[in-house]
Amino acid sequence: MPKISSATLLVWTVAAAEAQLACHEFIRPAHLLIGICKANEISLTEEIVGRPVSEAERERAQAEIETAQAVLRSLGADPVRLRRHTRRLLGRNRASG
Repeated sequence: MPKISSATLLVWTVAAAEAQLACHEFIRPAHLLIGICKANEISLTEEIVGRPVSEAERERAQAEIETAQAVLRSLGADPVRLRRHTRRLLGRNRASG
């Protein structure tokens, strides 16, 4: 099984939190997009990856996230505006809460 990068775990954690806050049963691709757009605002911690995190690992994860966001910007998408728009499109699952 391939090793999952710390940045990927951070994005997944953000996506899971987004899905939970919106009362969605599953993590959807749109939640992952939100995770990519927001991950640079969250510090990589031991709680996220399940082991101690070095400063070098934090820097590598930040660089990976910045690269993904640079791709979005190169396509004309502002990560913050894209995140907010995607949240509006997903909405909240009112049946669950």
